[in-house]
Amino acid sequence: VTAGNSDRWFFEWISVGNSNTHEILRFNNPFSATTENRYLSTDTKEGVATLRMTTQTTADLLYTVTTKTSALPNSGSGMILSSFKIEGTKGTLIEDASAKIGKFVAGKEQKFQLRGEDVGTIESIEVTAGNSDGWFFEWISVANSNTHEIIRF
Repeated sequence: VTAGNSDRWFFEWISVGNSNTHEILRFNNPFSATTENRYLSTDTKEGVATLRMTTQTTADLLYTVTTKTSALPNSGSGMILSSFKIEGTKGTLIEDASAKIGKFVAGKEQKFQLRGEDVGTIESIEVTAGNSDGWFFEWISVANSNTHEIIRF
């Protein structure tokens, strides 16, 4: 993606679809909303003029995020999450979760699968609410398909 001569542009993701195979590739913006100079822009004070995003390779890993909603009254929610951010010793994986969300039912677990590059040893997960509803959870875990490491928060 290359910026033209117009103003800056900040996107969450870009998808490319194949009408013959119906395969859809999704490219997430590698910059978070809190990163300085995060825009696609020809003005270097605002961002970068060219951003290269590649398709996932066989080296990409599958991460499974499992959430457990509390069994307390009114702890469940519908459509609360906006994104996950997994941080590790080798990097960060940011995933828009809004398209993957169902309802969080009190006392139940829900799983989300994220693909991305190896972040190394998982150190943290950031969960961002995108709607005005409330949700009370007991725990969240992240499992790495390659190392079989499971971290519970």
